[in-house]
Amino acid sequence: MKLGTYDLHLLTDIDLPWEEDPLREHPYRRKELFDIYRKELLSAGVPFEIVSGKGPDRIASTLKALEAHSLVPA
Repeated sequence: MKLGTYDLHLLTDIDLPWEEDPLREHPYRRKELFDIYRKELLSAGVPFEIVSGKGPDRIASTLKALEAHSLVPA
């Protein structure tokens, strides 16, 4: 898998309930796919953080990841 050049990749955790929509895939393979995506990011050697939590906690997790990489939005 070839990844684009980004300052940071955000990998969303599978801690939210599944909700059907046209962009989501394989509701029963979420953990397997998460592990594949994580492995690919590690293999590519690109910066990434896992974002988790619900509601405000997920937003806080995202902001913490951005801050950890000095990418806080203005």
